[in-house]
Amino acid sequence: MTDTALVGTDADFTRTLTIDATPAALRAAITTDEGVSGWWSPTVSRGPELLSVSFGNIGVDLRVVARPELVVWDVVSCSAEPDWVGTTIEFASAADAAGTIELVFTHRGLAALPCAETCFAGWTHYLPSLVSYVESGVGNPGPRRS
Repeated sequence: MTDTALVGTDADFTRTLTIDATPAALRAAITTDEGVSGWWSPTVSRGPELLSVSFGNIGVDLRVVARPELVVWDVVSCSAEPDWVGTTIEFASAADAAGTIELVFTHRGLAALPCAETCFAGWTHYLPSLVSYVESGVGNPGPRRS
C-alpha cells in the first residue's frame, strides 16, 4: 500500500492509496455488507435504501451510490457526529495495467467540522484497514455493537 499525504481542499479530507487487488475486490469491500464489515465496522445492516453501520452505540446511515469507478456514500444520519449529515464519502478508483488500483478517498466537508482532528485520526486508522482487507481478506474493523 502506498499512501500519499493529506491533499484536497480546506474543507475535505483526501488520501490517495495504491492497492494490489482487483477493482471487483475493492468494489465489494465498499458496497456490500460483508465487505464493509471486514474493514470498517463488523456491525452492518442494509435496508431498502440505506446502509447502516454501528460502532458500539454509535450509528451511521449511508445512502450508497455506485458507479463503475466511483462509489459515493451520502451521510444521512450519524448519532455521534451530527455534523457529518450532508457530507459525502467518495471512493474514486482507477486500475492500471500492472494490476493495481489507485484509490482516491475523499470525505467531502470533513475538514471544516468540529470533529476534524478526531475524524482524521479515525480515517487514518480505517483506510489501511480497507487496503489490508481488499489485499488479504483481513482488515481491522471497529468494535462490535454491545
